Amino acid sequence: MTKPASSPRLSLILTLLVAAQFVIILDFSRVQIALPTMRTELGISLANSQWIVSATRPMMSWTSMV
Repeated sequence: MTKPASSPRLSLILTLLVAAQFVIILDFSRVQIALPTMRTELGISLANSQWIVSATRPMMSWTSMV
C-alpha cells in the first residue's frame, strides 16, 4: 500500500492552524495568570473576576474561527 504524497500547501495550512491555536491558548493562560494580581491591585471581587474570564472566552473563540 502506498502513502499519498503530502502537499506542501497542506503542511503550511496545518502549521498555521496549530500556531494560531497555540497563541489563543497562550492568551487565555495570560488572563488566568494575571487575574490574581488584577484582583488585588484593582480591588475586583471574586464574582467580578469571573466576568473577566467569561468575557475573554467568547472573544478567543471568535478569533479561533477566523
